[in-house]
Amino acid sequence: MNTEPIVFQVVGYSNSGKTTLIKKIISNLKNIGLDVATIKHHGHATDLQPIKEDKDSHIHRQAGAVGSFVVSDHQFQWDMSPQMTLDLEDVLHFYQRFSLDAIIVEGYKKKSYSKLLLLKSSEDRHLINECENIEIIVCWDEIESKLLKESLKMPVFHLNEEKNYLKWLVERLCRGETL
Repeated sequence: MNTEPIVFQVVGYSNSGKTTLIKKIISNLKNIGLDVATIKHHGHATDLQPIKEDKDSHIHRQAGAVGSFVVSDHQFQWDMSPQMTLDLEDVLHFYQRFSLDAIIVEGYKKKSYSKLLLLKSSEDRHLINECENIEIIVCWDEIESKLLKESLKMPVFHLNEEKNYLKWLVERLCRGETL
């Protein structure tokens, strides 16, 4: 595969099915031997849930540590509240240390990486004009998907066409280049 991982976004509003779709993409890519990592944007004002409260790393954080890194022979966890905001590019840079084939990003609608747009309703249609580099759209509404198929020059699928859009995504992520 490529020397640098393919970065591909899955965007849409909350409860549009992003996490469910990403789970299926990961499974399909893993089945053909690709190493995939993810980045999820937490777009809410609330704090992230802490790592288990009874664990040493959480105790360290509660005591005032800015960050805690837990390392074993086969895994690590990192919990940190940096003095600055981490951007998507910062996390992607961190992932460069690892041998990955693809990085699937959930969220970050305004970023310019290639992306799949999930539209739950016709009211979400404005995202087509607000997001850059949309390569594929998956619609919950069958009528909306038919209308968009006729008006757009990109692949548009109805949510029930899962086999077809997953095939498209796997082929796209294996090739790497923009279609």
